[in-house]
Amino acid sequence: MFFARLASGPIHNINSFQKQLVNLPIKLTEENITVGIQRILLGSIKKFVVAERLAVDVNQYFDHPFDILSSCDVLFACIFYTVELYFDFSGYIDIAVGSAKLFGIQLSENFNMPLRAKSISEWWRRWHITLINWFTQYIYYPIAYRFKSKRNLAIVFSIGGTFLVSAVWHGLGLTYLFWGLIHVFYLIVEAFSKKNLAAIEQKLKPRLYAALFIPITILLVSFSNIFFRASSMTDAFGIIHKLFDWNHFWPPLSFKDWLIHGEGGSLKDLFNFRLAAFVAILYLIYEEKCLKIVNDVKYSIFRIVFMLLILIILGVFDSAGNFIYMEF
Repeated sequence: MFFARLASGPIHNINSFQKQLVNLPIKLTEENITVGIQRILLGSIKKFVVAERLAVDVNQYFDHPFDILSSCDVLFACIFYTVELYFDFSGYIDIAVGSAKLFGIQLSENFNMPLRAKSISEWWRRWHITLINWFTQYIYYPIAYRFKSKRNLAIVFSIGGTFLVSAVWHGLGLTYLFWGLIHVFYLIVEAFSKKNLAAIEQKLKPRLYAALFIPITILLVSFSNIFFRASSMTDAFGIIHKLFDWNHFWPPLSFKDWLIHGEGGSLKDLFNFRLAAFVAILYLIYEEKCLKIVNDVKYSIFRIVFMLLILIILGVFDSAGNFIYMEF
């Protein structure tokens, strides 16, 4: 019944969580209130300044999949949705962690900068961490142990079983099943290519390796998210068909013109996209520093007022405002 920790995460082991409830601080502290408010404001900025604005364009693409003009449009729509999903979900987690912190309860961190992952396996070590830890402990390891004498079968069945359960957890539908199967394919290929990937990493400098494989990882995840976002299998395959329609790769209109003149497009949509993209890129560049700032226990009225002004001035509050992961 603890309102800040819902089924969407962070997911906790009852024993460790119960200890915190038994040993709650007698009174509110300045440190807890400071960190709590800052995390709530950061999560609100992620949700209402970035995710809600990106949703305007993403919904425009995915809700009219057969009206998409070119494969270039589809490519960017998929990437935008991945970014929107991250800011929406991590924003919710920040609000949950901040709300709990106000009362002296420390919830686990659920994200570790996943858009910097250099592989699909690393992506899942950085994304929805508490759920993945639960799957690993209760599904992956038991299946792997069952087939411990046959290494290859252990890899295939443990990964397959884990993501089958993950797909069902997200929803009962073919789109979620296909989303899970795509990640099973990614992870199995990666598992059997570890030596080759390690050799490539040794030959390339760390920065060059990251510059090459971070975009590849984002593209692979974004492709799988077509099934995660599409309302039906028909829409999903229609979007994929457009994505690989190389004869119509570049849009006949410029991106600006498409936003203004396309389906439901307007100057407001163009502003939404530019502002959301600017804030998102700026945050992702300085993400580690931003997290350190909001977790700073030293009270700073300037920092809090600055974040509050960003939220009030740039936030979008006239839409539904539902969190994507709350549907699960």
